[in-house]
Amino acid sequence: MAETPTNNHKLWIGLALGVIAGVLAGMFGKDLLPKATPFVYGAVIGFFGLALVIFFVLTLGREWLMKKYLGRVIEFDNVGEDLDKLTTAVSDKVFDILLAGKDKETKESYKSLAPRLLRFFIWGGFRDWGFRVAIMLFTAVGALLGTRLLFQKNKLLEAQNKKFDIQTNLPEVTRRSAYNFQLGAIMEAVKNELDTIPKGKPRVLSDQLIAWMAGWSLGVRPYRYLEGNDLIDESLSPERGQLLLMLVNLNLDTTETWKEIARRVTFNYSDLQYAPLISAALNDLNLNLADLSSTDLRRADLRRTNLWRTDLSVASLDDAILSYAILWKANLRGADLRRADLRGAVLNGADLRGAILNGANLENVQGITYKSLSQVETLYKCKNIPPELEKELREKNPELFEIPRWLIDDE
Repeated sequence: MAETPTNNHKLWIGLALGVIAGVLAGMFGKDLLPKATPFVYGAVIGFFGLALVIFFVLTLGREWLMKKYLGRVIEFDNVGEDLDKLTTAVSDKVFDILLAGKDKETKESYKSLAPRLLRFFIWGGFRDWGFRVAIMLFTAVGALLGTRLLFQKNKLLEAQNKKFDIQTNLPEVTRRSAYNFQLGAIMEAVKNELDTIPKGKPRVLSDQLIAWMAGWSLGVRPYRYLEGNDLIDESLSPERGQLLLMLVNLNLDTTETWKEIARRVTFNYSDLQYAPLISAALNDLNLNLADLSSTDLRRADLRRTNLWRTDLSVASLDDAILSYAILWKANLRGADLRRADLRGAVLNGADLRGAILNGANLENVQGITYKSLSQVETLYKCKNIPPELEKELREKNPELFEIPRWLIDDE
């Protein structure tokens, strides 16, 4: 026989359900509660409003309703008396059967007690149920209001923390204005040196000027700046990006000057998002943790370039030279690597989801796995995939080697 749950059992069940509800509210309620709260408030107010309407209708129009649907008016006082008589008659009959053989005095004592007990349990239970329902509704509304206020308070705290972060980073932004003047002075010195070089001679820069660039690049450390009304998520250095953009357009000597710049000047954390770097010579540079997302790098020279954890998502790298580049944990999601030269590149942990690799050369690439290549957009005409890896991909993902529909027109 199943045990009836005790009050303690009910309490623990209620607490467990409350904890589960709290966890679910914490995980999903942040977005759902603001949307659901007006509906719940409306439902509760509508319920009470409907109850009041029914009460007034039954109170004020009960005679009309009874004449229309019952054909006569029933007095509730008489109904109450009739119910009492019915309760008494039923209890008398029951006790006559149950107490057969007992003396008259005992029967009368039970008969007088039974109607009162029945009325108490029937009407008292109904009354208690009504009170419980009312208390439950008011408690639920109060809890909902408290939760709503808590979420609003959390939003205010988030907004306050956001403003605090902005205020913390504003002095850094102000300090950077001085570096912009220095950058202008550096580029003026570069212009003066290059103007003295005869036509046809290698365009080289002095060691003193390169040293000035190196010191300046160390000073402009990455920071979070405002983009619209919000701070960017990761710290970047727009100034380093500006210096690099200026240098790549100067057609500097690649045998001496550029190698010295790549060795001594740091471009890590450079902000180069959306930058036009078509056919740019970026070989041997340190571009770790830089933002090159959506950058146009078609036919760019990125040989031996350090691109550790660099954001190259949705970048255009058609025909780019990335041989022996370090792309460890780089973000290449959605990058266009059509016909890119990736020979000897390091791709350990690189995110290649949605990357376009048709015609790319993967000879001696390090760190590529079935998991990483199975998530690319296409491997159509991709060259030099490791034989065992290519076999597994063709067996499990043959569609990657088929010509994509969007590429048919280009072919």
